[in-house]
Amino acid sequence: MTPEGKTPELQTWKQIAEFLGVSIRTAQEWHDKSGLPVYKLEGTFRADPAELTAWVERHKQPKEQPVAPLPPPEPGPPTTPPSSNNNGAGLLAKLAIATFLLICLGSVVVWKFWPVKDPPANLRVEGSDLIVMNHKGEDLWRYTFPYPLAQALYSRPERIQHNAKFLDLDKDGRVEVLFTYHPVNDSDVGAPLYCFSETGQVKWKFTPGEAVRNDNQAFSNIYFVNWFSINQKNEVLIGSNHVSGYPYQIMGLTSQGKDIDGGYWHPGHLLRRLLLDLDRDGSEELIAGGVNNAYQQATLVVLDPNLLHGSARVPEGSPLRILNQGTPPEKAVVLFPRSCITEKFEPFNRVAMMRGSAELMEIQVSQTHVLEGPYLIYQLNAQLEVTALSVSGGFETRHKELEAEGKLDHKFTPSELDRLKKITVIRK
Repeated sequence: MTPEGKTPELQTWKQIAEFLGVSIRTAQEWHDKSGLPVYKLEGTFRADPAELTAWVERHKQPKEQPVAPLPPPEPGPPTTPPSSNNNGAGLLAKLAIATFLLICLGSVVVWKFWPVKDPPANLRVEGSDLIVMNHKGEDLWRYTFPYPLAQALYSRPERIQHNAKFLDLDKDGRVEVLFTYHPVNDSDVGAPLYCFSETGQVKWKFTPGEAVRNDNQAFSNIYFVNWFSINQKNEVLIGSNHVSGYPYQIMGLTSQGKDIDGGYWHPGHLLRRLLLDLDRDGSEELIAGGVNNAYQQATLVVLDPNLLHGSARVPEGSPLRILNQGTPPEKAVVLFPRSCITEKFEPFNRVAMMRGSAELMEIQVSQTHVLEGPYLIYQLNAQLEVTALSVSGGFETRHKELEAEGKLDHKFTPSELDRLKKITVIRK
């Protein structure tokens, strides 16, 4: 779906060339040699007109200044006609020129293929510009996006760490920059993930989502990249939510930005994740946590990163299942029971935090729609069995407040805690 007033995406080289006012060959040369922002998605070359316009503006050449005529040469001594005695000098001159050209060529090769001595390590944003710096804080390069960036999402070190990574993704000895572009108008255009080279060229761009539907409604193709992780194979795993909050898509890409297996679709959101080898087979599983709207419960899903396809498991006959995406691929699904606070006052509980190792995971489950709300703290082993459960101080306080207000008719007891330990685990 194209937002009203926005130029439609260009989907062929002919459309791109006509938009730029050049031949197809010229447009392709600009893409190959100068980084014209054209991306190959699902076998089709595509381009955003706003990005093309911004690129053209950046690459405009300054007008040539008039050059003053050279002064007449000063009179000098008469020149000596060339003779056969000058042949040696001419040969030396040719050798010197050839040596100079070889040195220049070598310099270009070293500049192009040798890693930058002080590579990208940090960034800042200004208006529509991403400025990438080395570890000394010195500017290395700048990239201009079509729309201003949402400054608050890059204002602190932890937010930069969430939205950017600096690593040798394709194992070529150079540092790539992965960057989530959150424009101020992301509710209109979405938030994609970019992969930049060490010197600032766009290597690939991932635009999340697609137009999908369930039995109740159709969803537009506007999604935000919410998180991304790199697994032990240097594949990029990406979680993205729809502008309305759900559905949620998880994709796997190769280090070159190629789709691995089509995408996993979930009727809720999965804002938290871990990469752990739960079954000790030498390969990490993706454990994602959030809420499943179809069950109205907090959930964990255990996924094989190489099998990220299909629609999530939902109750039989649920209208919230995302259609036409294949069978549920989860190796396991965990559903956390709702507390009395959630049952009476909230639409669902949700996973608020995840940490730990394959031997012991700690999962905080918020009992309200606020992630920082009163929560239960579960400890799970690699078999997804509850080994311990505790309640936060905020949970006990809130329970007592609701008792005092007459909104809860019972005290929190050990038997209620035992009930909350009974999670549901559905295995493939």
